[in-house]
Amino acid sequence: MGCLMSRLATASLRILAFASALALLVPFAPAQTFTVLHNFSNGADGDIPQTGTVDAGGNFYGTTYQGGTHQCGLVFKLMPRGTSWVLDPLYEFPDSTDACHPTAGLIFGPDGTLYGTSTFGGTNGVGTVYRLQPSPNRCSTTLCPWRESVLYSFAGGRSDGAEPSAGVTFDAAGNIFGPTTEGGSPCPQPGCGVIFKLTPTGGQWSESIIYQFGGGYYGGNPNSPLTPDPAGNFYGAEMAGGHYGSVYELSPNGSGWNYSTVYHFNDGVDGEYPLGTLLYQGDIYGTTLYGGPGNGGIVYRLNQTSGVWSLTMLEGFNYQGEQASSPSPMVVDAQGNMYGTAASGGQYGHGTVFKLTLSGESWTFTSLHDFNGTDGSDPISVVLDSQGNLYGTTWGGGTYGFGTAFKITQ
Repeated sequence: MGCLMSRLATASLRILAFASALALLVPFAPAQTFTVLHNFSNGADGDIPQTGTVDAGGNFYGTTYQGGTHQCGLVFKLMPRGTSWVLDPLYEFPDSTDACHPTAGLIFGPDGTLYGTSTFGGTNGVGTVYRLQPSPNRCSTTLCPWRESVLYSFAGGRSDGAEPSAGVTFDAAGNIFGPTTEGGSPCPQPGCGVIFKLTPTGGQWSESIIYQFGGGYYGGNPNSPLTPDPAGNFYGAEMAGGHYGSVYELSPNGSGWNYSTVYHFNDGVDGEYPLGTLLYQGDIYGTTLYGGPGNGGIVYRLNQTSGVWSLTMLEGFNYQGEQASSPSPMVVDAQGNMYGTAASGGQYGHGTVFKLTLSGESWTFTSLHDFNGTDGSDPISVVLDSQGNLYGTTWGGGTYGFGTAFKITQ
């Protein structure tokens, strides 16, 4: 258990950032156009950027874990202006009593405003769920700050969750769901966590805990946003249960929620410590932080037959040197191609953006861009716009060494 907690502690800040070394070198795909949108400087633009979302106008939104006046991080918007891009710091978290240190990106809610989580900050210092919306007053300048409101401050301890490090998910009724990596009761050791629900009531949000993890072998350290299916079930990943973590399902039962394990990672060969957003395409797709034949994590598919889920490895990654390796969470386009990042490895050792294409019964791996350090290093994840272009961020590299935001046009 000490070894497990040590490895989880090492990965805690990097829950959404995953070091990876590629199993083999793949030539650069010449049809792609790569552009650095912004070089972060650890000033008013922040440091350690997280990939967020893209709106219909092609504006790219994200967060930074730190930076700004109080080093609590900020929310940014990158806007195309002719042949260049302009960064607008929409909101700088002012101090630790507000939201502080977001480790997840952002989503647009049903009301068209941005929602996110912070790992720390809030009334009790153990994290928040917050919302950002444009100012109601007309803005006459290029850079226009938005208004932030904390919807919920976690209390921590046994009665509540603590340290939400993944994003949130809405259901059809407008309720917000998400995990926290700590908190809950009973919790005999670090790394339990809960699944929470926020319900809008009279302009306020009330919280309820729909599931508490038991810690250790019984599960904990949930690190992925909840992924819905058409029937209203949610799927997620946790890193502590069984031997090497598990994928789970939460199903509404009328008065509450039923928790069941979809798949336990058992022996390391099938992957260790699943993490990040899952894709639901009838089957479930995801990634692991470690394990697989090269001990560098895998991309996997979970397929259900006669009520039993089985795992198929789509791609394996190698362990190189002293740093563990893993692919990032993935996104899928309209043709069923999947995209992700690997935070190290590639031609120059600074990571890569990759594509997995289904051909018959097998998947073909293609590197879309290999980072060389000057254009970024340690890429986190990518998102797609409606034209199939990819946007993402890197935690390091670039002009100042504090990360970049980039776009790949296909």
